[in-house]
Amino acid sequence: MVKHIVLWNFVAELSDAEKTAAGNKMKELLEPIKELVPGTVEIQVISNQLSSSNRDIALVSTFETWRHWQLTRIILLMWRQENM
Repeated sequence: MVKHIVLWNFVAELSDAEKTAAGNKMKELLEPIKELVPGTVEIQVISNQLSSSNRDIALVSTFETWRHWQLTRIILLMWRQENM
């Protein structure tokens, strides 16, 4: 199993409501990866839930193998090129 964790902070200019909306949008876009990419065991998008946290959002994903994680990166890059 491969566990991949990415942590982000939103730009300081965003209000709490805007950060919440952005976090919800990230969750909506990223969590379906589990159904799209073979070998994806789990995808979680977690918004800052603790006042002591120094990050706004986390992506925690688990893959069966390193190659499955690499496949996810390739698919995301292709999606990004098509949608930007």
